[in-house]
Amino acid sequence: MKPVIIKQSRGLGDILFCQKIAHQFIQKGHPVIWPVFDPYYHIKEYLTGPLFVSEDVDFPFKQHYGACGYGQQMDTEECTVICLDGASSPGLGTMRSKYKLVDIDYRDWDDFLNIKRNKEREQQLIDRLNLPEKFILVNKYFGTPPMCLSVNERVAPVTDLPIVQLDLTLGRPFDWMGVFERAAEIHSVETAFCYIIQAMKRTEKVFIYPRWLNADDTRVDFDYCRDYFKREWTFYGEQIHL
Repeated sequence: MKPVIIKQSRGLGDILFCQKIAHQFIQKGHPVIWPVFDPYYHIKEYLTGPLFVSEDVDFPFKQHYGACGYGQQMDTEECTVICLDGASSPGLGTMRSKYKLVDIDYRDWDDFLNIKRNKEREQQLIDRLNLPEKFILVNKYFGTPPMCLSVNERVAPVTDLPIVQLDLTLGRPFDWMGVFERAAEIHSVETAFCYIIQAMKRTEKVFIYPRWLNADDTRVDFDYCRDYFKREWTFYGEQIHL
């Protein structure tokens, strides 16, 4: 079977959400190569299935990878390139459109996101944070660091418990899984960490905030993501005063 090259190198949440696509092709017998933004190259240590490579180095069929346009598929004699990046179908939103491009159902995406945890790195982070017995974890950051990092300062729950702020400089995103397990509540802007938390099957005391809080931003109602996150989570939209 011809190799399949997935073109979705950035947006850690996008990469995690689309792992089912890679696994579906693998189950059909296709080798899958997934180039990623170099700061994400460590993902190869945590996810199984596709062959993750840095897009900054030479890898098989790179010439075809570079020639495939946004939201397109390209079939050559040597391989098939699927550019999930830029996929767009009317009424589906960005993430669902990626699955529409390859005609795969997205709704059980988290069943295909099997993370190999590094308990040693998780414990090192826990020790460094010196966590209290009971605390609330807050993440207000979103984007693709270091090139694009934004913050929603209004992710600020009112509580008597100590608040631990997620700090992207302290470890890899997957290293925070041990902290997620211990947190009494998790308050996070909608970002890649939400996909990791979902993969952990955590259903209780998770509160999700919009990336933007402008009144004219249509994303604050969470229509673009509510059905692929846990229905037990609490979503703060424009109808709720923060």
